[in-house]
Amino acid sequence: MDLRFSRFHPLVSFLYYIGAVALVITMLHPMFLLAGLAVILLVNYLHDQMQGLKRWKWLMVTTFVLLLLFNPLFNQRGRHLLFVLGDHRVTLESVLYGGMNALSIIAILALFVSYNIIMSPNKLLFLFSKFLPQFAVLLMLTLRFIPLMRRRVEEISLIQTSKGISITEGTWGRGSKLECCIFKPC
Repeated sequence: MDLRFSRFHPLVSFLYYIGAVALVITMLHPMFLLAGLAVILLVNYLHDQMQGLKRWKWLMVTTFVLLLLFNPLFNQRGRHLLFVLGDHRVTLESVLYGGMNALSIIAILALFVSYNIIMSPNKLLFLFSKFLPQFAVLLMLTLRFIPLMRRRVEEISLIQTSKGISITEGTWGRGSKLECCIFKPC
């Protein structure tokens, strides 16, 4: 869906995402993070009905759970004791701080999904070509290489599958059993 936001000048869009990331990183109040995440999710919904976020949902959920669980294990500070695991104190403050960090990281991931939809490589080249031309060319080549590499890996796996070579079984060095039987007697 073509939104007005995607038709803004690239500098305006770039500054919006820089400011949003800076606010999410620096403001660690739970209400601000929840409101900011809600706005970011709404923007992602308006861009592509959250299709980009669906690809990242498992990473986001596991990141949230891991930060929520691991922060109290490494941080014992806090006044309100929840329980004790052996010699380790688990406090309410450490659990809440882990949750705020998790919300912050999830909001940043959602911002970058939206950023990839709005800021195309051509807009980025336009933005940096006047001031940093070598950086702009290097950035363009790097951003172009990733989808090309992904397509090439898919092509290679299709060709190998059509030849009867399994890409999911076997070791890196020897390959699969099918490959051994095709090229030399078993």
